[in-house]
Amino acid sequence: MKKLLVVCMVIGLAISSVFAGGGNDGEASGGGKFSSSDSKYTQYNDQLSKPVKLFIYMLGDTPTDLKVVIDAANKQYFQPILNCSIELVFLAWSDYQTLYPLVLTGGEDVDIIFTAPWAFYEQEAAKGSFVEITDELLTRWMPNIKAATSKIAWMQTLTNGKRYAFPTLGSGDHYKYPAIRDDLRIKYNLPEPKDWDSMESYLFTIAAREPSIQAYAAPSEAPEVFQTYFEYINVLLSEDPISFAWKNVNRQEPGVNDLFFTYTSDWYRDFALEMAQWAQNGVWSRNVMNNTVSQGDSFTQGKSASVFWNMSIYNLGETMERNGVGKAGYYDLSPNTPARKETYANNMWAIAASSKNKERAMLALDLMKTNDALVRLLQGGFDGRHYISTPDGRRTLGPDAEKYGYNNWGWALNSSASLDLALGPDASPQRIANEAAIAAKLFEPKIDGFRVDQKSFQSEWAVIAALIAEYRPSFECGVFGNQTQAKFNEFKSKIEAAGIAKVTAEFKRQYTEFLRNN
Repeated sequence: MKKLLVVCMVIGLAISSVFAGGGNDGEASGGGKFSSSDSKYTQYNDQLSKPVKLFIYMLGDTPTDLKVVIDAANKQYFQPILNCSIELVFLAWSDYQTLYPLVLTGGEDVDIIFTAPWAFYEQEAAKGSFVEITDELLTRWMPNIKAATSKIAWMQTLTNGKRYAFPTLGSGDHYKYPAIRDDLRIKYNLPEPKDWDSMESYLFTIAAREPSIQAYAAPSEAPEVFQTYFEYINVLLSEDPISFAWKNVNRQEPGVNDLFFTYTSDWYRDFALEMAQWAQNGVWSRNVMNNTVSQGDSFTQGKSASVFWNMSIYNLGETMERNGVGKAGYYDLSPNTPARKETYANNMWAIAASSKNKERAMLALDLMKTNDALVRLLQGGFDGRHYISTPDGRRTLGPDAEKYGYNNWGWALNSSASLDLALGPDASPQRIANEAAIAAKLFEPKIDGFRVDQKSFQSEWAVIAALIAEYRPSFECGVFGNQTQAKFNEFKSKIEAAGIAKVTAEFKRQYTEFLRNN
């Protein structure tokens, strides 16, 4: 971490690096020929003779006990098995949009980097920033990942027919719902928000009567609120980056004629008008477009009264309570809408094209993702310290749980080994009930495995994507106010002129073929 860290320190951006080496950076153990301690990797002994350090980039905040956990992982796994050590570097939520592209172009040491459709996957893959993951590479360097990864998971990584990252081996839910300041709800005698209207009533009340905080500290765009709204109206979004949607009826598989382009639909227009009302009622700051503080940090620090996210809302709520801010409440606004399984591509790792140790990075990923004990260590820390496993296969909070939150960063390692260690009896009854209800309504339609090849409409999509990037933040933060309808009409006309009809026709043609073959 040389040039980029210096630049970031000078300009005051939040990036944190934790060295997690622990020796053995000079010679193979004992100064002689290296021999892997794991029989799965002895075939690579000749390639492992030189010790290396691998740099892995993640998003989020650095856990307090990261160093001691990674030191243990290096000593117990990476060094004896692959003659390497790992160092983790975290890009803060508030700055990753700026820093992420710089990491890949700034000449820094980067071997493995987190990516997802929401975190630069398609953009950086198109630039050649990631190594293409071919069958040949999988067979040669990552046989255990190849055997453990499902067909639908690989399908979800495709971008223009190629894959550039490693999907998760297991998948939970991809459901959005809010945590709120329940103490404030009780203070103003408001009902529990169990639908959109009651949630809106809560937000408008807080905005009007608690001027020292924001009802919701929206980021510069509000995708979590967008997804929560579409869940509430029972309109399901395809997982393909070219976003089509369908009105869900009885959890059916969408037919070709059920699909419509999300951003020119009446549903999206209605959502934009709704966000304009939120802005006019002061739900968030008028300076929302310049907000650089994550919604999670605002909530945990008592600067906002709600947060919309996935299961992470429970960790945020617990942190807020520990900070002495107030009491958290967690509410499902769409109890009758099926919960989509999280796509396997939602949390991935890619190998940087600039890596000087590509083969070792592949082997490290193969080990990290398929060794259950290592997965448990990296995601959970130390049993008895950061968490306590119970005889029934669940877990409770350990005495140092705050210093290494369970799976606060290792989402790309999700597998059956991590997903089966559910919270035990010390979790709040509300959390246990919500998670059980959501698990019971999980839904994985075939379309979740569909990825359209964009080659035939690349030029049209480039213009359309630019228009979405231009208008969407303003729609989702209510910036246009009373002009929202007019601006939506303008936006829709530009999308149509850019060629959305051609994109739609090709999307549906490929989807028809996909259904025929799957």
